[in-house]
Parts: sequence; structure tokens; C-alpha cells
Amino acid sequence: MISAGYAIHATDGEIGKVDSQDAETGERYLLVTTGHWIAHKTVLLPARLIDRIDHAHQAVYVKCSQGAVKAAPAYRDDRDIALISMCTTERSSDTRA
Repeated sequence: MISAGYAIHATDGEIGKVDSQDAETGERYLLVTTGHWIAHKTVLLPARLIDRIDHAHQAVYVKCSQGAVKAAPAYRDDRDIALISMCTTERSSDTRA
């Protein structure tokens, strides 16, 4: 289990902290807060991007750059997760046809 406050390390350095995680949609997402307290942004990061978790140092290492984390969808509320899940389901249905 990943706890709030774990540092997020992209392939090119630390980018933020875990805010929380969500498993409502069947796919896990980390809510990651990037930036500092004045100009921060919370983004949805799919858990499939996790490379490894270092519980001893409370760190999560992801398989993407800082730029990719910053470009992840902004999180506003639970509707964002539902919308992303719906779009993912539609895309996988389209590829099967």
C-alpha cells in the first residue's frame, strides 16, 4: 500500500508527493501533487506507470519523465476518474472491433 506523502520520482528526478490513491474504476490511480504550496497541481497518474516502491524511503519510482507527470490529467473531483475510466473502456472496445 502506498501512503499519502510518499515522494514521486520520475526518470529524471523528484516531481511531487502522493496525495492519495483511488481504485474505484477497476484501474488504480495515484493522485499526485506536483509543485510547491503556492503553485501546485494535483494530477491523476495511472498505477501501471509505477516502476517500484521503496517503503523504507517512502518513495515511488515511475516509468515516465517529470514532463509526462506534469502533463497528466488534472484532478478536480471523482468525476475525472469516472470519465477517464469510461474513455479507456471505449478505446479498448474500439480496438476489439
